[in-house]
Amino acid sequence: GVDAWFCGYSPEVLSIVYFGRDNSKSIGKRATGGSVSAPVFAEFYRQYLKLYPKTKKDFEIPKGVHRGVFEGRSELYTKLSPLPFSKKSSTKKSTMQNVDGVKVETLRVPERRVHEKGDALHPRLNRPIEAASEDEGQMF
Repeated sequence: GVDAWFCGYSPEVLSIVYFGRDNSKSIGKRATGGSVSAPVFAEFYRQYLKLYPKTKKDFEIPKGVHRGVFEGRSELYTKLSPLPFSKKSSTKKSTMQNVDGVKVETLRVPERRVHEKGDALHPRLNRPIEAASEDEGQMF
């Protein structure tokens, strides 16, 4: 690769680690952000936490974002992006469940119908009716 970068963050720290050359020459075939830059960030953050042990590590859930349970997993949702309809339950009512020792609200919402043409967030894919060539898309 020509460059490798990784962006790591917490509620109080943001750091970007970048490896690259000014002349755009390769830094190595296997050099990626995950293999080169992420370990540097991890070591930086470990050392930072030693110097500043009271650093906030958990993000606060913003106002209007709620925690709920969907099919046994703790999930975040909003009024505009509610939890999906659970196939396990057809109720619309809210229930309380215990997830990792914390009581969370499970909100069941009705299934959304998608128009045949799709919608802005879930458009239908326009696939060609005929193949563009006879090689069936194989590269080798």
